[in-house]
Amino acid sequence: MSSRFLRLTNFLVNVNQIRRIEIHPGAYKIQLMPNEIKGLIFMGTGYFTSETESYTATEKDHITDYKIIADWINNNENNENNKKD
Repeated sequence: MSSRFLRLTNFLVNVNQIRRIEIHPGAYKIQLMPNEIKGLIFMGTGYFTSETESYTATEKDHITDYKIIADWINNNENNENNKKD
């Protein structure tokens, strides 16, 4: 069974809170679920906004975290492929 947390150099990421991971050449950008939604409704009209936290790990500047994320992605892809067999 895999961990529910991804341990990076200086913090843990709850994998259930990951909204998406952008994969760029030499970089991963983890975007988390919004933790707060703000808004205003007045007489049938209004707006809502949310703020999301993100973390970018580059192969050049954050090599340890970059490798951890790459290994985690590859491990999850392999687990999904094994389930299909």
